[in-house]
Amino acid sequence: MAELRYHITGLLEEERERRACIEHASLHRIDELEAQVHWYRLKKYKEEPWMQSNISMEHRIAVW
Repeated sequence: MAELRYHITGLLEEERERRACIEHASLHRIDELEAQVHWYRLKKYKEEPWMQSNISMEHRIAVW
């Protein structure tokens, strides 16, 4: 019985590590995508003069 419990504990630990790795990769990918969106919005803002008004760029990006 103790061996079975030890084995199951090991399997659970492996699964926890696997899920932590997946979570880390997912969060990294989210950061990359958010950076791309930010870059795209800045680029679009600079290319389109009609977007340049008295409203701050940060406000437009947050609302957009």
